[in-house]
Amino acid sequence: MKHLYSTMKARHRLQWLYASVTIIILALGWKFPILGYLVLVAITGGIISGFIAGRWFCGNLCPRGGFLERIISLYSPNKPVPLWFKSTKVRIGVIIFLFFMIGLNGSRDPLNWEHWGYVFWLICFVTTVFGAIVAFFWNARAWCCICPTGTIQSFLGGDKYHLEVDKDVCISCKKCEKACPMHLSIIQGKTKNSLPHTLFSKDCLRCSECEAICPVQTLHFEKGKLKIKENTNIETKPKN
Repeated sequence: MKHLYSTMKARHRLQWLYASVTIIILALGWKFPILGYLVLVAITGGIISGFIAGRWFCGNLCPRGGFLERIISLYSPNKPVPLWFKSTKVRIGVIIFLFFMIGLNGSRDPLNWEHWGYVFWLICFVTTVFGAIVAFFWNARAWCCICPTGTIQSFLGGDKYHLEVDKDVCISCKKCEKACPMHLSIIQGKTKNSLPHTLFSKDCLRCSECEAICPVQTLHFEKGKLKIKENTNIETKPKN
């Protein structure tokens, strides 16, 4: 348990660092386009890591994720995102739209590296502003429900490195659900017999916030691939 608390403190400190990097990129990227390539690095890193551990990058290394959790969460009401917003159709639509916009804007001066840096910055700026707006209505990680990079990660490896629950030890306190940045329904049911053994959500960020807060240490992550394939839609329940 001490190790988990230390890990979470380290994660939070790193998120403040990531938040600072995000602010610098947003504030200065228009003037120094080279900063826009940091956005490309984050996208590439997220997709590559997705093959190994799903959305682990989102929960632990994403600069914008740190910005949303540490800063935007200060004013967010922390409400679950509605089902329609995080549906597969919406998420695929966002991917198509953003990649189209990147291609369209980049084609205006395709051989100019500064122009491409500006394009990546602009996409980051617009989507971050949008993320801050939807966070005002729902929760800080609302944007992450439709983030193209996160969606691709969930498709590539969302069934790897998954969360498991020891239903014989779980006391159904639901502290894990309250701590979850994505508002996942980790405890599905009020009795031990109805608890799932495995969290079948490909959108788990593998951030270990739930694992660290569990008073009986019943949660743990397992390497390997899930045998049951589930839809990438996030299953949530309102927090009491």
